[in-house]
Formats: sequence, C-alpha cells, structure tokens
Amino acid sequence: MPKKIATRDDWLNLGLDLLNKKGKSALVVEKMAKSLGVSKTSYYWHFKTRNNFLLELADYWVKVGTSYYIEASKKYKNHREKLFHLTKDVFIQGHTMNSIRSWRDVSKENSTIGNIVKNVETQRIQYIQLLLASEFDSNEALNRADMLYHYFLGWSERHRGIAINESEFNKIWRDIIEPMVRKKEDHQQLAKKNLDTEV
Repeated sequence: MPKKIATRDDWLNLGLDLLNKKGKSALVVEKMAKSLGVSKTSYYWHFKTRNNFLLELADYWVKVGTSYYIEASKKYKNHREKLFHLTKDVFIQGHTMNSIRSWRDVSKENSTIGNIVKNVETQRIQYIQLLLASEFDSNEALNRADMLYHYFLGWSERHRGIAINESEFNKIWRDIIEPMVRKKEDHQQLAKKNLDTEV
C-alpha cells in the first residue's frame, strides 16, 4: 500500500479548523499527524518549526478568511449589494474560521502574528467603512463598521461550529444588520414597508 502523504495545505486546513474549534492548545503535532494519518516527520518537512507553521497558518487565514470574502464581494455593482453579500458569506460560511479570540491567544507567543491579527481587523473594518461611505460621513461610517464587525465577532463565537442557512441569515440581515447600516429615515421607511406587506 502506498504511503499516505499530507500536503502543506492539508496541514494548514487542519490547523485552521482545530484552532477555530478548539483553540491553540489543539495544535499538537503528534495529534495532528494522527488525524492526517501520517507521521510528524511530514509536519517538519513542510514547516521546520512551530513558529514557521504558525506564521504560514496566519497567512493562510488572511487569504481564506478575509481576502477571499472581500474580493468575492467586489463583483457586485453597488456598495449595498457588496455589503449584503459580504455579510451573507461570512455569516453562513466564514464564521467557522474566524475565531479572533484564538488568534489573539496565538499572538501572545508571536508578535508578528499579533501584527497580522491587528492588520486583518483594521482591513475588515475599513472595507465595511468604505461600503458605508456613500450613506454616512467618515466618522459615522467608521463607527457603524466597527459596531457591525464586533457584532459579527460576538455572534461567531456564540455560534462556533453551528451552521446557518440563507433564510436564517436573511432574518439577521433584516432585524439586526440592515438597521445598523441604514440611515434612520431610510430604516423607518423600510419598517413601514415591511409592516404594510405583513398587513
């Protein structure tokens, strides 16, 4: 029987999954190797040291947990559509890989990762701020972006490992996110429209 081989991406995918579900204490080479069905030699072949693994894992997390979703949202025409699809994707798919609390724990043993985490959070908030800039002045857009981002973090921690569907997201959008990102007068008009529809 041919010997099983674990690729670099196999290790990174497993590491990201374990980190977000169980925290950094789950990143034990022997246990990860057993899960992949390989020897721990494979880990050291790809990463040499734990520090190298954590740095590559952080870069991978930036790519699949932030850059991917931002780029995917850019195909939509206007800022409102971009924001809707961005939040829909991260609430339905992305929250399972976005435990900031776990990454903050990792950053305690690696200052470079601490800077990566800070940059990721800044990038996320600034992108949401950009999407809100057409409706609010810069300060209010930033405040609302910050509020929406931190709502997502709290929500994702409470729903760690729990999947939601599009219908469930649409309710979150209607009841929580949209009031957060709409001007007061627009929200009042929308609420009246929804009430009229229900009647």
